[in-house]
Amino acid sequence: TKEALPQAWAMTQNNLGNAYRSLGERLSGTEGTDSLRAAVSAFQNALRVRTKESLPHAWAASQNNLGNAYESLGERLSGPEGAESLRAAVTAYQNALQGYTRESLSQDWAMTQDNLGAAYGRLGERLAGTEGADSLRAAVTAFQNALQVLTRESLPQAWATAQANLGNAYRSLGERLDGAEGKESLRAAVTAFQNALQVQTKESLLQAWAGTQD
Repeated sequence: TKEALPQAWAMTQNNLGNAYRSLGERLSGTEGTDSLRAAVSAFQNALRVRTKESLPHAWAASQNNLGNAYESLGERLSGPEGAESLRAAVTAYQNALQGYTRESLSQDWAMTQDNLGAAYGRLGERLAGTEGADSLRAAVTAFQNALQVLTRESLPQAWATAQANLGNAYRSLGERLDGAEGKESLRAAVTAFQNALQVQTKESLLQAWAGTQD
């Protein structure tokens, strides 16, 4: 219980959230959505004990998990409710980055930057006008941050995935923008996808290769 063993209670709430999220991603319709909402609640419960002040790394981990749950939920929901979930995912990932620094936990920092980029990208695709374009620009920045750590030499598959994600963000941004800025974003998308294909080859990673070619 929270009263008797608060840290164990929080760890189990975190585990419960992960299980609900995995289940929600398997299930369709209302049942899947309800499971993802339950995941959000469980991570929020864990964060009642896992605070930034007392347990900064555990707090960051649960914030990242909360962001994952909100992102999955936002993908399922349409309209304002979906956009609100994606905004909540962005906030949770930004919180996690206060605990995961590049200096102390570089791979966790990079992974969370990659997650942040994905959330910003999905949000940007939902939003119109300047707000949508700004969100896509923020996605580009987050993926570029991740690639400061996820290098081809040290983590080739993660590097290639982040390059493909960067390409998607640049492509979405380029489709929004007119004139020279739009063309520049689309050129950057081509470069990022070509980078990804240096690792995502037809022989070694067929599905990833096909997805990036597409």
